[in-house]
Amino acid sequence: MLAKEGHNITVLEKNEFAGGRASVYSEEGFNFDMGPSWYLMPDVYENFFAEFGKKPEDLFELKRLDPSYRIFFGDTKVVDIASDLEENYKLFDEFE
Repeated sequence: MLAKEGHNITVLEKNEFAGGRASVYSEEGFNFDMGPSWYLMPDVYENFFAEFGKKPEDLFELKRLDPSYRIFFGDTKVVDIASDLEENYKLFDEFE
């Protein structure tokens, strides 16, 4: 967006590859998506695509997943984040 306004930009990356959290971990022939759960803020992506006259669904099919994602705490605790917001409120209340 800054470049579009005529600003000079330098992108810095701490990793050996570009993409930040959007990465893949590979071991013993298996690949694991280490990327962010990118669609947590759909309005941000919709606004970005709109800058180019597009909508996200013009380029890919979105499917709601349930659970949306899974969080691992060490070797024993696993927490599923549901696609239902009310279920997540209950889950987060349990943590508090």
